[in-house]
Amino acid sequence: MTSPNPEPVVKPWRSPILWPWLGCNLAAFTLATMLCFSVKFSMYNIEMLFLSGLIVGSITGWAQAYVLKQQIPKIRYWQWILANIIGGYIGIWLGTFGVVSIAMVGNIMAGLLLYGAILGLIVGLAEAIALRVHSTGALRWITVNILGRALGWGISGFIVQSLFETSFWNNSSSTLLPIPASFLGGILGGLIYSLVTSLALPYLQPKQRSTVAATKP
Repeated sequence: MTSPNPEPVVKPWRSPILWPWLGCNLAAFTLATMLCFSVKFSMYNIEMLFLSGLIVGSITGWAQAYVLKQQIPKIRYWQWILANIIGGYIGIWLGTFGVVSIAMVGNIMAGLLLYGAILGLIVGLAEAIALRVHSTGALRWITVNILGRALGWGISGFIVQSLFETSFWNNSSSTLLPIPASFLGGILGGLIYSLVTSLALPYLQPKQRSTVAATKP
């Protein structure tokens, strides 16, 4: 029987997919962030809430699946992308209510941390469902997603706001954020997320046939 918390095959910094994971996530999050924050439809850009789940989920989902398939060949692109899109939609909407509530009392940093944690929890759960049939380490994956997205949003948001003296509620320009700010935010957020989640990569290992059969209803 396979242990629910197996020992890693290698240390995280020696994972054969570490550098592809870092590179693909860095590129995907940078592109997705620029697309989402460089377009402004209205004063509060509510329209982007409907599009961001699709944009971020599609781009990051494809990039991550491309890397993970090198270690877990049975992972399906469509399952991972769908998990990111659905998880992203739910997480973005729930997280937005949290960040707006906290930001109203002036603590934007705490709001961004909460937003990232909620988004990481929901996306992590969706990805874990896609993982559990083919891979070990699904529960650990949820944990690193929460930490990775919370720190990614919190730290990148704080740095961007400090350097550019702007915020996600800057309504005076034609974009939600200045393009250089969204570019930097995407790079920082993607780097932090990929570094944190890389700690769990060695625990994601293909399940044996007997274990896969036992997980099916």
